[in-house]
Amino acid sequence: MPTITMFAFVAFIILSLMPLRKEKNRNTWGYISAFGSTIVAIVIFLAVLLLNVNLLLGIGIMVVMSILLDRNTYTKAGIITLGILSMIIGGLVYYVLREDVDFVVNYIKTDPSTSFYYAVNDEVVVSRNEDMNIPLASTAKMTIAGVFAEEVTSGNIDPDEQIDIVDLEKFHLPDTDGGAHPAWLEDVGEDTVSLEEVVRGMMSYSSNANTDYLLEQLGIDYVNERIAEWGMENHDDMIPFVSGLIVIQEYDGNLEDLSFEDYEQLVLETHQSIVSGEVNAGEMSLTAGLGDQRYWSDWLPSSTTAEYSQWLNQIQTGEWADEETSDYLMAILSDNYDAPEGFAIMGGKGGSTAFVLNEPRFLSTVDGDTLQWAMFTDDLNTWERFKLNRNYFTFVQQFLEDPNYREEVVEELQSAE
Repeated sequence: MPTITMFAFVAFIILSLMPLRKEKNRNTWGYISAFGSTIVAIVIFLAVLLLNVNLLLGIGIMVVMSILLDRNTYTKAGIITLGILSMIIGGLVYYVLREDVDFVVNYIKTDPSTSFYYAVNDEVVVSRNEDMNIPLASTAKMTIAGVFAEEVTSGNIDPDEQIDIVDLEKFHLPDTDGGAHPAWLEDVGEDTVSLEEVVRGMMSYSSNANTDYLLEQLGIDYVNERIAEWGMENHDDMIPFVSGLIVIQEYDGNLEDLSFEDYEQLVLETHQSIVSGEVNAGEMSLTAGLGDQRYWSDWLPSSTTAEYSQWLNQIQTGEWADEETSDYLMAILSDNYDAPEGFAIMGGKGGSTAFVLNEPRFLSTVDGDTLQWAMFTDDLNTWERFKLNRNYFTFVQQFLEDPNYREEVVEELQSAE
């Protein structure tokens, strides 16, 4: 948590307790107001720090609670004031929480760090910043699934091989990946799982632990060789996810002075320490603040919406691999998606950090048309991330399911080119 934020909470607590310096305020209401506001501030501080509760929401709750704990609120004038404030706050809450897909469209049109790509039958309908590299986050896991599919159908890997959960747990850094890994473990409920199930945990649940385990099993260098051989020239080399976060939070020096080359080397060394048993991520905890996590987010492998969309088209049309391999990979990529009405299949893999929100998808219509849709975003601030998370998937659903809305959006984006 930034120092200025911590200072704000401490200042609020001090201001809440200061009235008790005067003897006239040392009464029941005085103590309720002072200690009540202090307790609220501490609870909100912990919620923001440990549970990633939105900071602005937390500050708003503190202000409202301090008003409610003030005895003057319950005078006639106070009640009128409270009513007016309630109306204002209610209006603001409605404005913030209302469905607002136009925010997403305007964001695509105006934000310089956002990339958009939409193609039908390999013909680009509309695009924006389609060749701009953006950190992929979990979207990059599609390539690992692609290498896995190749290895399975070529007979080099047995998808039914049983893997001990304990071998995965050493790659899991608690309180990261949005609870994806624990949710997957709860779903499987077994001490051993198949290698194919490990892949499902990586793709459908987005487990970073499973991702790093699979990178080790497939070979990091080999995965990167295959990505290059697929023609994905803009794609950065894959490096382990969990080890990267560990390096960021354990680094002794100033992260501003750490070059990516040195960072990458430290990540690979940390990964090997986990593999050898010298380091167990499961025995660690997340201590890196958002400021430090930004380095990790920025240094995740990057690529472009055009590159990923074109690769997905090659998978759909059989240009990427033989039919068996393509079908196997498409089954993995579509496992967590329900195709909209009029479509036979939909798949992809979203990716997000505190600063990134990505969503590439491929679709095939019942008539045999192929579609690719991708939106990558970076440099999100708190407000942008909140609004996009609130409206992003509603926008995607409307765009894909409603032809009239899709045409309106396409025309609006084309006019902005």
